[in-house]
Amino acid sequence: MHSIVRPGSGTGSDAGVIGSSTSQGDVEPPPVSTGRRLRVLLVDDNERDRYLLKVLLEEQEEIEVVGEASNAEEAQILAEREQPDIILMDIRLPRATGIEATRQINKRLPEVTIIGVSSLYTPHDYNAMITAGAVAFVRKEDAVEALYKTIHHSTRRYRRDRPINTGRTTQRVS
Repeated sequence: MHSIVRPGSGTGSDAGVIGSSTSQGDVEPPPVSTGRRLRVLLVDDNERDRYLLKVLLEEQEEIEVVGEASNAEEAQILAEREQPDIILMDIRLPRATGIEATRQINKRLPEVTIIGVSSLYTPHDYNAMITAGAVAFVRKEDAVEALYKTIHHSTRRYRRDRPINTGRTTQRVS
């Protein structure tokens, strides 16, 4: 069973984000609200995980979940139709992987920020997601708090040039 952590629940400011550390190891605060909600597409073959993420993310007033996909094909269709700001992409999907879906969506919609999400991953998976165009990789076990921070970081300054860092891991996996 995956544990879902609510933002501010005392699990640490860097829960679950895989990336490289800043010189101070600090997490930047979320951006000041512009009044526009961030549009998020959830892609995960596990319906329960999608539901939990949706419920918890939508507790954040600046986040709107605009769609849910259970496989790579649905993800590509919904991404083109909904034009989300962020896609939370599970790496393990039926028929085609989240890595391949990330690659395809990144080709068609380079302005969309993709964040890899998985409970089972290897250093190869991490590197493959980043190479395919994801800006970060977050463990499901630490999902909501880490995703909340990663979503805000990815829309602010870390687009395609480097992976996200919110302080947990100090080096990029090689």
